[in-house]
Amino acid sequence: MVAFLLCIADIFTGVGIIISISINIGIGIIIIIGIIIIIIIINVVNDTVVILDITVLIRPLLSLSTTDDEIEKEMANLNDRDGEDGDQTTNEVEPDENEWKRFIDEMKYSKALEYVLQNAPVRSKHPEKKKKAAHMALSTMMKIKQQEISDVINSIPPSLRDTLMKYVYRGFESPKDYASSSLLVWHEKVLAATGLGTIMAWYQKVITLTSRKRGFHLITDEILQHVPEIKNIEIGLMNCFIQHTSASLTVNENAAPDVRKDLETIFNRLVPEDSSYAHTDEGDDDMPAHGKCALIGPSISIPITNGKLAFGTWQGIYLCEHRNHNFDWPFHEQVRILKPNNQIKELHTLLRDRTTSRSDFKFYADRLIRLVVEEGLNQLPYVEEVFSFIGHYFNGVRHEKGTLCVSLMRSGEAMEKGIRECCRSIRIGKILVNTDENVSKVIYAKLPPDVHQRRVLVAYPCVTTGQTVITGLNVLLKDYSCSQSNIILLILFSTPDGLKRICDLFPDINIVVSEINPIAPNHFGQKYFGTD
Repeated sequence: MVAFLLCIADIFTGVGIIISISINIGIGIIIIIGIIIIIIIINVVNDTVVILDITVLIRPLLSLSTTDDEIEKEMANLNDRDGEDGDQTTNEVEPDENEWKRFIDEMKYSKALEYVLQNAPVRSKHPEKKKKAAHMALSTMMKIKQQEISDVINSIPPSLRDTLMKYVYRGFESPKDYASSSLLVWHEKVLAATGLGTIMAWYQKVITLTSRKRGFHLITDEILQHVPEIKNIEIGLMNCFIQHTSASLTVNENAAPDVRKDLETIFNRLVPEDSSYAHTDEGDDDMPAHGKCALIGPSISIPITNGKLAFGTWQGIYLCEHRNHNFDWPFHEQVRILKPNNQIKELHTLLRDRTTSRSDFKFYADRLIRLVVEEGLNQLPYVEEVFSFIGHYFNGVRHEKGTLCVSLMRSGEAMEKGIRECCRSIRIGKILVNTDENVSKVIYAKLPPDVHQRRVLVAYPCVTTGQTVITGLNVLLKDYSCSQSNIILLILFSTPDGLKRICDLFPDINIVVSEINPIAPNHFGQKYFGTD
């Protein structure tokens, strides 16, 4: 009879468990379906991409009907599946056991611990590697005397102390293997040395951005140069705040320069500059700048994932400068820089790389020269021409004849090929300048006598101090009576200081340059002609 009752009780208990699990799973499925429907509605209404961390939704649902061990197994499976679709190019590191043992045998425990922390496989998908590294770190910590712990922690770089604290917590999970009393001392000392930010690290910096003229400017690379700490952050958030009331920050298209130009047009239409504002203390652009700043905002927040800003493919950080007079442009308005794009940036990279072969160097240099020459030709005057073509009239243009090219020898001769490819019949004059310790001397000059009546393209690829170019321009202006307004200077690379010297001395010449950078590739001429 007792056995029969126990059997009946087991049956009812089993049925109750099955019903409970079924109800909980059913509730979970309903919740998931509801969330998916809401996300779809949000996507349709806002036309945005919603990035959802599935672990946030799945974990509370699993807890309705599974044990803690099963949850951990399921979460591990999710992480493994995420890794299959993730970045396979991440180079996993792990400490070499022989190297670690060498430090241990030499009783260099501090070095051994730092070595393990530097090579900790924190991003590895292999539990065994993590377990092995944790054992190395904790075994080393157990060998260090308690009175030496503070000195060891202070010798470890702050960026590694987060990993150290994680290993301390890992040690608490195995009290049989690692002494809890010692780990408590480690915990206390790490916390005292690093503060509450041991597990959640905080970095704060005040940076000064390069001055820029009014408009929308891509500044992602400039910001990243100031915050190398991002590389050490696996999961985090970067917040940027600008201390300004007439400039703002936003995230937008990082590739097409026309987007930045169009955004300036859009906001000028939204907030026009007119006499309808009461606040005009600093001019007509004063209050409109404040209005644009209020619309866009002074701050942005960007997720950090695996040491990188978690941008979409086409996203970048914009500085939005809304005032006219906030920008102290060191060069006059006649300086034209080639519109930046990935093609030009790649050419700059390859021409700076000293491992680039000479034949490849010439090929890439000729490509860049052609781009600069084409932009220089755009600055020439053109005359309209109408002609009939198969019964149809076409309104066309031709540039005025008589343009002369002057190459500043010897580097300038590298640009002659690109100029002839664009202007087949152009005449070319030459000026040879010898510059020694910033003292320049004209060695040779051969130009047509009517050069003062012509438009002149002056070619010189790489400007550092500007002394050679200044001397060559003085020959044209003083010896041949050329007008500054008739001269177009074609430069591939220039330092800011060198270009500013040229602009200050010759404010009316037109200048086309592909890049302004404090470090110019001075090996250009030697590499191009094979004399390096």
